[in-house]
Amino acid sequence: MKSNSIDDLNDLKEIDRLLDEYKPFYNMYRRLLVIKNVKKGMSRGDAAKVVNVHRKTAENWVKLYNKKGLDGLGPDYSNCGLDCRLSDYQLDELRNLIVQSPGKYDVESIRLLIIKKYNIEYSYKQVWYILRRKLGLNYKGNKLIP
Repeated sequence: MKSNSIDDLNDLKEIDRLLDEYKPFYNMYRRLLVIKNVKKGMSRGDAAKVVNVHRKTAENWVKLYNKKGLDGLGPDYSNCGLDCRLSDYQLDELRNLIVQSPGKYDVESIRLLIIKKYNIEYSYKQVWYILRRKLGLNYKGNKLIP
């Protein structure tokens, strides 16, 4: 069941180009290799054996590629972790409060401030993460700085 239409040939050329581009990225390369082999007429089961994955995995990759294109083959982190309970506005307000009073706050006092001001309780570690990653604040000595 070889594909001979112009569109299929263009798809194969595009997949070959993507294979060259994604060669350093093992997972994406394997997925593209399965897609290429299926487009060339290989069964999904045989294409799965080439990259040493289960047939059902190869079928899922082909379905995702057919539905979403290259974006369907990338990792899907949409169901990872919880959303921040503080809104963007609250995060911005908190950052401004800390920056306007340098040296006044440490992680524990900010944790208590969040509880008092926003009625949201975080652990010490979560507050530290919010300060470092979301607000871009750092410690110099015992003081939080932007």
